[in-house]
Amino acid sequence: MKNLLKIAGFVSIFLIITVFLGFFFDGGSWYSRGFIAERDSRLAGFENEPKGQIDVICVGNSLGICGVDPMYLYKNYGITSYNIGCEMQMPVETYYTIRRTIKDQPVKVILWEANNISKHHKNLDAYISRLAEAIRYRSPFIKYHYVWKNVVDGYIQRNYFKGFSVNEIAKPYTGGEYYDYSDEHVDKFAREQYYYFDKIKELCDENNIELILYGVPSPVSYNIRMHRGIEKLAEENGVAFLDGNSDTDKLHIDWEKDTFDKGDHLNLFGSAKMTDYLAQYMTGNCELTDHRDDPAYQSWNELITAYEQEIKDMEGTSYSEIEKERKREKKNRYNYKDAE
Repeated sequence: MKNLLKIAGFVSIFLIITVFLGFFFDGGSWYSRGFIAERDSRLAGFENEPKGQIDVICVGNSLGICGVDPMYLYKNYGITSYNIGCEMQMPVETYYTIRRTIKDQPVKVILWEANNISKHHKNLDAYISRLAEAIRYRSPFIKYHYVWKNVVDGYIQRNYFKGFSVNEIAKPYTGGEYYDYSDEHVDKFAREQYYYFDKIKELCDENNIELILYGVPSPVSYNIRMHRGIEKLAEENGVAFLDGNSDTDKLHIDWEKDTFDKGDHLNLFGSAKMTDYLAQYMTGNCELTDHRDDPAYQSWNELITAYEQEIKDMEGTSYSEIEKERKREKKNRYNYKDAE
């Protein structure tokens, strides 16, 4: 019994200390210095956004972070947005991301790339994730604990434009049609996914935020059964579901040019089409303001210049290729030293 009390006391003290340290740990500051790892970069960068300027938040997994381009959305529609998804984002992470973003921003619309609803997270893993994300949400010190290693290793952070990273590489998808409409099966998702969908919907309702589910075209990650499951969930909850996979003709997706990894994720050109698709719905159905002529948003106009320069600079390459080359160079340096 005494040992259990000691363990409980140690854990309690540890949590109190880490939460306390979190008040002094600024993820945005480390983002500005270029040391936040890719998966957390968008959330850390969001901390540096001027308060009161973001109307639309994009959440979800890697399909979403490649599918919506905030600078394109602002340049062509005047809508201010931030893409704050991350690779393999779980619904529990989506929930806490939304809680964080609506603290300082007048968010009117949440765009949720719905693929992560299909990723089953259940049993003990689900409860561990609940606890872990609750702690990470309350303690940036824990969330960004690895920063020291990036400082030591000389980590080089990607350039992000309101959460979006430019990738112009094109690797075609050649598999043909991937939605078999003759299949009438409807996917059911894990209890944990429904639980966090309900919490996110409730959070949006409480804050007068319109929740929109959407699907980025991806022959690798989507199928008709998943589509029907998400569609059913959306209809039952009075939420719009805009599935680009069932509207590829409307989007004018060209699988020869619009994907960088043979059909799983969109590149810069595909994301422009997906962003247009969502923007056309939002401008017709959501109360959003065109901020392009508002002097208070001059920094957005200035960022467009840097964004367009980035498109020129990144032509013919991608950050993933640059990072692979850096790792090869680093490995070769170590091997050279060992050989000496």
